[in-house]
Amino acid sequence: EYPLIVYIYSYIIPLLNGLYESEEPDFTEQLNSYSKDLAKEIILDLIGATGIDIQEFDKLAMKL
Repeated sequence: EYPLIVYIYSYIIPLLNGLYESEEPDFTEQLNSYSKDLAKEIILDLIGATGIDIQEFDKLAMKL
């Protein structure tokens, strides 16, 4: 039982931490890109559902 705990803490956790740190910049970039794409999609869906045209939306967005 104890050898397994020692193995996890001494090998597996540092290995996973190293993998995370090496992939973190790519993950952050992909997350930002995904968030922007999702926001655009939501805005376009809302514009379509409410019948607001893009010029009206721009005017409303400028007031915020």
